[in-house]
Amino acid sequence: MGKLLRRLGIVLAVIVLLVGGLAGWAYYASQQVPDFYRRALAEPPADLEQKCDSFLTEATELYNELRRQGRWEALFTAEEVNSWLAVDLARNHAASLPPGVSDPRVAFTEGGIVLACRYETPSISTVLSLHVDAYLAEDNVLALRFRKARAGNLPLPMAEVLDNLSREAARHNIPVRWLQAKSDPVALISMPAPAKDQKMVYSVDTVRIGEKGIYVAGTSAPRTAQFTEPGQQTPNR
Repeated sequence: MGKLLRRLGIVLAVIVLLVGGLAGWAYYASQQVPDFYRRALAEPPADLEQKCDSFLTEATELYNELRRQGRWEALFTAEEVNSWLAVDLARNHAASLPPGVSDPRVAFTEGGIVLACRYETPSISTVLSLHVDAYLAEDNVLALRFRKARAGNLPLPMAEVLDNLSREAARHNIPVRWLQAKSDPVALISMPAPAKDQKMVYSVDTVRIGEKGIYVAGTSAPRTAQFTEPGQQTPNR
């Protein structure tokens, strides 16, 4: 009987060590931070302010171009977008972020976007990251193909991530249509329609994403009686 108890004790001790080791590894993995995110958070505040002002100026110029007839284009770098996220979003629009989320940042890759943010609750503290391919499904309709989601280095269930995204889109009145590309979910998001009293309407026909940034281009033209709001009709493909 004594030998049996000792063996049981040894087995239990091994199980405890294994579980403890796995828990320690899981905690370590959940605390890993993407390199681009660490670099973005280390940007000096003075530089962020200056780049944010530049980003807002470019965004205003683009808005004005959308209201004039003709061709328009714009290129926004990850540094410019991250400066806006760090300064203007945090200062003036923090309430638009989901509960527990702070310090969002982005990185651009060939054809894709990596989004990362700090996520904290009373029991969790980690950095979430989301890898997405972005392209135009049709004029004025942006497609986001979700590749993977991580908490640190730990994979997250994509279904839970998409449920949260759908809730946040609904909270901000952003219509989303869902498709499937092989095993990956794809969200179709229509560009905001021009105001009904706006004489010019725009069409986005180009979105290219690379390491240099995100390039968008299109055309603005006078509104006609046949004008259809972006995304109302989707051609079969």
